[in-house]
Amino acid sequence: MKLGELLLENGQINEEQLAKALDEQKINWKKLGEILVDLGYVDDATLTDMIAKQTSAERVDLKNTYIDAKAARRIPKEFAKKYTVIPIYEKDGSLYVAMSDPRNIYALDDLRLLTQTPIHPLIAPASEIERAIEIYYSQ
Repeated sequence: MKLGELLLENGQINEEQLAKALDEQKINWKKLGEILVDLGYVDDATLTDMIAKQTSAERVDLKNTYIDAKAARRIPKEFAKKYTVIPIYEKDGSLYVAMSDPRNIYALDDLRLLTQTPIHPLIAPASEIERAIEIYYSQ
């Protein structure tokens, strides 16, 4: 199911809001979720929950999750900011990465190439990831 339909079905937005966001998307080419947040129709956490539901990705709360600094530093800060991702730990040879959009195959492919490690995507709100990037890359 498309994100807009899922948000409608769950009562997070109405049809008029979806139509306005879709019109805006034609103009600025942003992702629908970003537009809905920018317009104030949904918040970052709600968007994350809906994408998690849509993709069956595991949701992670970065405010209450220990981030292994060594794992976080496996990618450069610029890369983390570009894709809104942060590695949080390694387990069984895989790198577990919090990302705002686990559907972003370009980010996943680039992560695999950069780290030479299998990637296990998790989902977190963009605002939490951005905050974590600032914390872990300023140390």
